[in-house]
Amino acid sequence: NNNNNNNNNRNQRNRYVGQVNDKFHKLSFNSQSLNLTHFQKFKEKTLGVIMAETDSGRHLHGVVKKGKDTWSNKPEPAKDPNDDMSKYDREEHRDIKKTYLNDSLKIATMVMAQCDDFVKAKIKEKKEYESKYDSAVWVMQALNELCSGIKGSEHPIEGDVKAMRAILNCKQYNKSLASYHDEFREAVKTITLRGCRFK
Repeated sequence: NNNNNNNNNRNQRNRYVGQVNDKFHKLSFNSQSLNLTHFQKFKEKTLGVIMAETDSGRHLHGVVKKGKDTWSNKPEPAKDPNDDMSKYDREEHRDIKKTYLNDSLKIATMVMAQCDDFVKAKIKEKKEYESKYDSAVWVMQALNELCSGIKGSEHPIEGDVKAMRAILNCKQYNKSLASYHDEFREAVKTITLRGCRFK
């Protein structure tokens, strides 16, 4: 009985309840939940949060789903003195981009709020953190790498090997085919974002 009580107490300590837990359907991150299966479930909920909580849902949803930010540095339409619509297009682009950047910061902050101090520290160790902390795409990518076992302080090749190992470790077992495919695609995305390519 004492052993059971100790195990229950330990499990309670290990379970982290995020600050916006209701929005993420009680999915959060601690040292025990850093795996690709959990990440895939969390990502699905995050995409739902984006659509429900942001004004630029369509744009932000697309880039977070793909794992590549194509909006932050997207140039505005070229100025054309012979086209009155070009001015409107540029103004519209600026408005969309401003909303997108604000929403990206909001989601990045909400995702970080679902991470306990251990996971937050791991994300903040990454050299890009100071310049990328406001990017929802980058924060999700950082979580993806942590869930693949990649550490910010290790040699890049070691990280590539771990990303490849995450692909090889993808097994269906008792998962649905759709869930297995999603997990496998997420593992492939991890290594392709590191610069590796498959033919």
